[in-house]
Amino acid sequence: MEKEQILKVIKENKKEAYDIKDLALLLNMTTTSEFVKLNKLLNQLVDECLIFQTAKNKFVPAETVKIAKGIIRINARGVGYVDLSEDESIVFDPKDLHGAMHLDEVSYRYDDSHHGKVVKIIHRNYKYVIGTFSANRKGTLFFDADDRKILSRFKILNQKKYHLVDGLKAQVEIVSYGDMIQANIVSIIGHKNDPGVDIKSILMSFDVDYEFSQEVLQEANAINQVVSEQEYQGRRDLRDIYTCTIDGDDAKDFDDAISISKSESGYNLKVSIADVSHYVKEHSLMDKEAFKRGNSTYVLDRVVPMLPHVLSNGICSLNPNVDRLAITCDMDLDEQGNVTNYQLYPSVINSNHRMTYHQVNQLLDGIEIQEYEDSKHHFILMQELASIIQRVRKNEGAIDFDKQEAEIVLDNKGKVLDVHLRIRKGAERMIESFMILANETVATHLRWLEYPCLYRVHELPKEAKLRQFVSFVNILGYKFKGHITNIDSVSLQQCLEFFKEKEEYPVVSTLMLRSMTKARYDALPLGHYGLGLENYCHFTSPIRRYADLIVHRSLRKYCFTQDFHDLEAFRLKMEEYGQQTSSCERKSADAEFAVVDLKKCEYMKQHLGQVFKGVISSITKFGMYVELPNTIEGLVHVKDLNDDHYSYVESSLMLIGQRTNKTYKLGQQVMVKCVSANLETRTIDFVLVEKRRGNK
Repeated sequence: MEKEQILKVIKENKKEAYDIKDLALLLNMTTTSEFVKLNKLLNQLVDECLIFQTAKNKFVPAETVKIAKGIIRINARGVGYVDLSEDESIVFDPKDLHGAMHLDEVSYRYDDSHHGKVVKIIHRNYKYVIGTFSANRKGTLFFDADDRKILSRFKILNQKKYHLVDGLKAQVEIVSYGDMIQANIVSIIGHKNDPGVDIKSILMSFDVDYEFSQEVLQEANAINQVVSEQEYQGRRDLRDIYTCTIDGDDAKDFDDAISISKSESGYNLKVSIADVSHYVKEHSLMDKEAFKRGNSTYVLDRVVPMLPHVLSNGICSLNPNVDRLAITCDMDLDEQGNVTNYQLYPSVINSNHRMTYHQVNQLLDGIEIQEYEDSKHHFILMQELASIIQRVRKNEGAIDFDKQEAEIVLDNKGKVLDVHLRIRKGAERMIESFMILANETVATHLRWLEYPCLYRVHELPKEAKLRQFVSFVNILGYKFKGHITNIDSVSLQQCLEFFKEKEEYPVVSTLMLRSMTKARYDALPLGHYGLGLENYCHFTSPIRRYADLIVHRSLRKYCFTQDFHDLEAFRLKMEEYGQQTSSCERKSADAEFAVVDLKKCEYMKQHLGQVFKGVISSITKFGMYVELPNTIEGLVHVKDLNDDHYSYVESSLMLIGQRTNKTYKLGQQVMVKCVSANLETRTIDFVLVEKRRGNK
């Protein structure tokens, strides 16, 4: 007997409601043990909101009484939402939340007007909360959550154990929920004005764990930091081949190294990746911790690593002039950039140089760096091959959004000195091309051998979002050929090319990016729309991504050692691995964005009252967002457009004045003055300035 059988009986029979005796009779259950199991499964179905138990202990399908479950989002005004789709939500008045908090999983009753009332809280999102102690006029300290979506008041039960002052930030653990949340302090983070406390608070609020347990550190410290004689066995020796790493200036963990040579038929490219799976064994404490973290988190002036530093910066990192264990993707390419042959094998390398993007870009620009003159020809050859690969990718439909990113400069106390555009030049694109090629090669290899693989997938855009994008560029004069369902990644790349030299390009690129689905990890090879590839995985960064470590394990188990005893069991784990790594990636990205938003606010707080030139980057019914040349974005609220009453036209993404017919549209250049930068909400407010009074 399964839950599906019970659900089918309740849904398909004509009786409106069933008690447990009715169901036992229909399912031909006669023994006590069967009756006990039925009762247990009915309770599970109720908990899953698939059926509803009435006050008379009868069971009905959940949809007949309009009961459902979902994750509730609560805005700063206390209104709740459960999303049914991208365009449809159930709305909850504050009085109908019944103690539910932001991102709690709830069961709820809904009506035909899509209003809901929380029936039961299934799972709490918040166990720990980051907040700040503030003193009122009488000097009494109160704890307020930093997350403004937590509207409840707090009573701190163990407050007297600590010497608390105004402005002190702490992490508390919730003991009981309600209008007055009871909680205990578990960690004092520091004063809100102390260097680094702001970023640390954000990371902790996203459950990004700073510390490793002593048990995990002991396991990591037990690993030999020098490659032993035994570890060379069974590996191809690449130590005599010129190899280098190319990373950012501040990088400490080096996952990947490159070797290149010219051949009669084209090129040989070796992408050697740190062999983390050799050191981090399946089911070890380090492996369990890496699974929990999912990835390293990078925020401006610090890294919260997936693996302890003794591994991530030590024996696993492909540091220069020391022997390191690797897995190499060794590819032969013809003059047209096609992979004609490849091999995957465990190797040992010794990196000749730790290069930075800046240094390689200088060499490629003809600037002489004496230390690297003897190896300059390697980088010229890399650039030559990368240019060919990029042309191939473009023809295959890879979309180059060329999204502008900010570089935020901090002083040694974490204060913002400047925000400017990050310049992405040839070396960055070159390494990206090589990594994508290696990732595709490994994914294709594992797929055709039918071995387990955790794929990186990027599915087709949602038709509604794509239709909105097509309508927008249509207004700007670009026409797509054929029906919207026939628009592929090649068509979108051609659209970007059309706008490449036009002032609308940044907005077109951003809006196209917003129309895309989010890339994620999956057990199935569903393709990568944005890259125009059928097979794709992440193989090149196992120091900082658990997904890559899983791919390395599959190579080691089934390609190198050919130990197939757990093949099907490992295959079944891919779904769980995909859900966990995708979830952790989103969490880290949210933390990283929150830190960037905070520092942008901090920067604009130094420039209140100043006037800037910007471009309208987004329009909503409550106003328009204006992006400055350094990517800082602020809101011009519709209530601050004083010359008319403006209506939002969703189909054309415009604000139109009802009296003057004045319009504001995406990509339009405007002058704005910064009037507010709120560090608590991490938001910036602008007002329009009609006359040019200077710009920054």
